[in-house]
Amino acid sequence: YVQGVSIDVAGFAIDEFLGSGGIADVYRAVSDEDRRVVAIKLLREPERSRANVRRFLREGYLLQRLTHEGLPQCYQVIEEPRPALVLELLEGCTLSERLGQTGPLSSDAVFSVALAMLRVLGHLHHRGVIHRDVKASNIYLCRDGRVILMDLGLAMDPEDPFTTTLGDVMGTYAYMAPEQIAGAEVDPRSDLYSLGITLYEALCGRRP
Repeated sequence: YVQGVSIDVAGFAIDEFLGSGGIADVYRAVSDEDRRVVAIKLLREPERSRANVRRFLREGYLLQRLTHEGLPQCYQVIEEPRPALVLELLEGCTLSERLGQTGPLSSDAVFSVALAMLRVLGHLHHRGVIHRDVKASNIYLCRDGRVILMDLGLAMDPEDPFTTTLGDVMGTYAYMAPEQIAGAEVDPRSDLYSLGITLYEALCGRRP
């Protein structure tokens, strides 16, 4: 039991609740086999939506296919009995949390975030993948100096044509490009628009 909830993922001992997202909870866990400390991202209420299950599992397979220093490592995708992703355990905080704690970043720090994000977005875009949800709470500032782009759950993937339909609105409104809000076709420029909003927020302490 973790926070009064019974959690069982075969091969892992879960020992700490780390946080929640839109459709999933994240726990610290230890592998029974090699004692490696990992993060387990566990889908909440998988029986409620097949679309959520598919989107959740697709994120894990995308991370395994698109390995990059600016993306979290996904060690394992578990489909049954309850969908889960076994991820590297990151230590640090999100850009959103940092801004809430200390206020705007220095121009040098914002430049470092910008460079890291442009590199990882370039990696995704070169493979036709559009993230569609670049924002301060999806950028993780690791204690070891890495800057990680998280949450590919809404990403548009050319290898999976069923991930999006024209007219769908995917993302977070405060960071979305106009064409994304309109449900029109998106391309790499949409992610760059969202990154621009995010960098403005990091430098000024508020969104434009």
